[in-house]
Amino acid sequence: MSDSADKIVTFKDAAVVSYVPGGHYHAHLDSNDRYDRPCCFQERCEGKALTPQWAGCCRLCRYITVLYYLNDVEEGGETAFPLADASDTTLVEKFENLEEQEWHNLSYYCHNSSLVIKPVRGTAIMWYSHFKDEQTGYLGKADQRSQHGGCDLIKGSKWIANNWISSPSYEDRFKPSLYYTES
Repeated sequence: MSDSADKIVTFKDAAVVSYVPGGHYHAHLDSNDRYDRPCCFQERCEGKALTPQWAGCCRLCRYITVLYYLNDVEEGGETAFPLADASDTTLVEKFENLEEQEWHNLSYYCHNSSLVIKPVRGTAIMWYSHFKDEQTGYLGKADQRSQHGGCDLIKGSKWIANNWISSPSYEDRFKPSLYYTES
């Protein structure tokens, strides 16, 4: 199963993506729960940034995503959240034998999703990718209910932009961000 955005331009904490008919992006998280590596926005990774080796060096700590719709779409291209209102029991079921399940395939199961948002130019949606750690107030576990993706574009084109707002874990709270430099 592959995703099919036409063009993706990625920056340190943002991306601009375009889709042509048939383009989609299967359900995924914008962050992860790996705690054995530092956050990517705090780690140089010795020149490995945005390469396949980068994933072995650091982890994504994207606390918030803001998705901007840059154009009106003729047909399709919705943003879907298949697990938005899932109970804890349903979440466990959805991740048992994940390779045998299809709910994340938004080419086929877009409109089975809990939440489906039609792209409208000039609007934006925002969601949290993590819970807040109740003990520390910092980045907690990833929220599987934030699984999301782009449904098949049927007609026209679709342009979106994303901003990812990162947050450190409690252990890395005093480690500086590589995105911020004092002038």
